[in-house]
Amino acid sequence: MKRSRTEKTADNRRRMLDAALDSFVQSGYHGATMAAIAKRAAVAEPTMYFTFHSKAELLQEVLAHVSATADEPAMIERRPWFLAILDEPDARRMVALVVEHGTNVLQSLAPLEPTMRQAAAIDPAAAGVFADIDHRRREAFTRIVTAAGLRAPLALPIPRAVDIIDVVQSAPTFNAYRARGWQLVEFKAWSFHVLTECLLPLPTRAATRAADAAATVGVTFSDLVERDGQAAAT
Repeated sequence: MKRSRTEKTADNRRRMLDAALDSFVQSGYHGATMAAIAKRAAVAEPTMYFTFHSKAELLQEVLAHVSATADEPAMIERRPWFLAILDEPDARRMVALVVEHGTNVLQSLAPLEPTMRQAAAIDPAAAGVFADIDHRRREAFTRIVTAAGLRAPLALPIPRAVDIIDVVQSAPTFNAYRARGWQLVEFKAWSFHVLTECLLPLPTRAATRAADAAATVGVTFSDLVERDGQAAAT
């Protein structure tokens, strides 16, 4: 069956993004030239510029490409799991879902974190792109923290709570722990404990253990949270 022009365009775009991802990871921002990426993708270099305009925009598109599944919107704020977090009635459960889905995004972005740092240091256009990404991250976290504060009293002002989430759920923090041999679920459990202890502390260990167990039902790190709760009770 003959493919439509739209399908061919989408295939070319996906191939260029995959080629750019491989080039950025292997060669860094400076070494991954548009010409080299075009060659890897089997397209003409002008096609790269026509589609993405600049290497900074290309990297931005790659970040969105690797952090989303095929049927998810590029912007995290529009993804179903993000909207589900905002609709969640329990504040502690909101934190568990932020950790569950946010860490999965960090895992997909982790190989590109060195490239992002290099790009921001040497390319003003890329620095502007990442400044915009950081701004949208904080806006997204602010929406979540504000919504959580309507469900339960927060131990910190919203800006300070956002600061903590922004650091705990960041690519540099994730990579630092992974480099030390931490498993994905261990990082998730640690993130959950840090965030709930800072934002939503409870008066007793028993209350914390019960609330944590309820909040983490169905997430991938629930067993570790239960184990940690049992260890704290002994």
